[in-house]
Amino acid sequence: MFQHLFECTSVFERPAEPESAAQPLRQHALLLKAICLLNESSDAEADISECLEKWLQLAHPGEAGSVVERLQRLKEEGKGTADTVVALGLMQLLQSQESLVNTFADAVILDDLKEGDSFFGTQQRRATRWNMLGAVLANRGQPEKAISVWRQALQCQPHYPRALVNMAMSQLKCGDFLGACASQAKALKVLPPWATEEIWQQLEKDRLEGYKGKEEISQDSQVEAKASEKVVTNDETEVIISREEISQKFGMMIDVEPLEDGGHRISDIREGGIVDLWNKQNDTLALRVNDVLMSVNGMSTFEGMMEQFKHQLSCQLKRRRRPAPQPPAEGLKEDDSEAKKEAAEWERKKIIDSEFGSGAGERLGRIEKMYHRVGSNDIFQEELPTGRRLAPGYVENLMPVCPFHDLKDHPWCAELKKHWKQIRQELKKNLDESLWTPGAYQKSNEAYGKDWKIMGVLTEDKWQDPERFKVTTGVLKQLQGIKPFEAFFAKMPPRTTIAPHSDNLNYVLTSHLALELEEGKCSITVGNEEKYWKEGEMVILDTTFIHSTKNESSRPRYVLVLRFWHPGLTEEERRAIHVSHMILARAAQ
Repeated sequence: MFQHLFECTSVFERPAEPESAAQPLRQHALLLKAICLLNESSDAEADISECLEKWLQLAHPGEAGSVVERLQRLKEEGKGTADTVVALGLMQLLQSQESLVNTFADAVILDDLKEGDSFFGTQQRRATRWNMLGAVLANRGQPEKAISVWRQALQCQPHYPRALVNMAMSQLKCGDFLGACASQAKALKVLPPWATEEIWQQLEKDRLEGYKGKEEISQDSQVEAKASEKVVTNDETEVIISREEISQKFGMMIDVEPLEDGGHRISDIREGGIVDLWNKQNDTLALRVNDVLMSVNGMSTFEGMMEQFKHQLSCQLKRRRRPAPQPPAEGLKEDDSEAKKEAAEWERKKIIDSEFGSGAGERLGRIEKMYHRVGSNDIFQEELPTGRRLAPGYVENLMPVCPFHDLKDHPWCAELKKHWKQIRQELKKNLDESLWTPGAYQKSNEAYGKDWKIMGVLTEDKWQDPERFKVTTGVLKQLQGIKPFEAFFAKMPPRTTIAPHSDNLNYVLTSHLALELEEGKCSITVGNEEKYWKEGEMVILDTTFIHSTKNESSRPRYVLVLRFWHPGLTEEERRAIHVSHMILARAAQ
């Protein structure tokens, strides 16, 4: 396998160039030579060490110590490039060090900013770095992981012959003859004719061994995937389902989180999708809700399966039958109504397409994943150095992740703060007890005290009393760079606390404008950080971090709470969630 580890570029003689231009070329040539020596030298360790010594003298002059020591030090101090990490991986490979895999994994994510500083650090060679990592995993007896890594290489460079050939070799080790044939056939399409003989021989061998009489590979190297079944174990089968065009939807939903014994439960088969049509023609082999999907084209993670469904015309599915769920014991009642209501996100896709143009609904991957979690009652949780987070409504990759956000990232705060005294004056005119109501989460969250009350300003896209709160409403309406979600005045009685809790949604951030309180005695703790409110000042917090408040003074604490859509959401995503809220409200009526 190591003969397939790297692709070495020949170094040709060039016309004389200035020293500054020639040095990077010599550096790159020495590093590539070290890689080629891996398979060509009779004394690889000595020759590669000597070659990398010369490379270090050019790339990082003045460093002391052995080659490995210098490379390791450069990596740890963050002074090295992707080339440095690759060179360290080569030495670890020669010495069979356990950290080898981690080193090549680090090389994958190092993209060097300055052009010419490194050979492997450019975006164009990220596929090569993935290929290196795959080869290391394969040679360490982890072909399944290697296949996943080579798929990443092919995401970067779809027609990468070395990655295709390497992946085929690991697919054979995993017993995936059809997958190996498909990879080899793709490689044949992109290789020059003089380089294909060996692959044709292997392809014919694989066909005969794995799928003789079931799958035929034509001379133009096209692999046609047909519906078939293969019994893997007593309760596992494999089926191959194909579509003619990528635009056709397989129409199958699976739970995000795997089951304890492996695989992802099939949660829905949509009518009219490819799987539904295939089921109607293959009743005995049909995929059913509650079956467990073990892998798709060898990919067993949720993300990997979704990628295959998204990009492949043909999918080889390994399925395990699962006993139907038993009805609840007498006296117990299961309530999945909320999850079913949330599952109506497919209705919103039609709305998004109509508002943002055809295909916009397909750009809702993060929102779909969130509602998969909601539908399976999977609550996102994580422990961070800054505190614990908990969020049933969780959209991935909304940044930054911190208890308190920097006000400088939200310029509208400065404008809102200018009007805090006018807003406080308007509040004082409307302290009638009849205007205050329990908080939105009062019924479901016992953390809020019975006397904690709010006075609504903006709720469900409606300005509650624009005449009574003319100043506050006017200020909020003219704020730029913010999409309001909800706004209200919040009153916290004296000598009370709100117990630690989460507000459940990470796609909404919360700001507090302190209006009236006794400073030094009123604070909020978010995650592991505590802050005291100051009149006329603001804080912005991520309320998925467990948070609590206290008022140790002898008078009420008043703040204006403005909850707003996370700016990391796209317009389509924000609208999609908003539509879901409308669907829920409609279903509740």
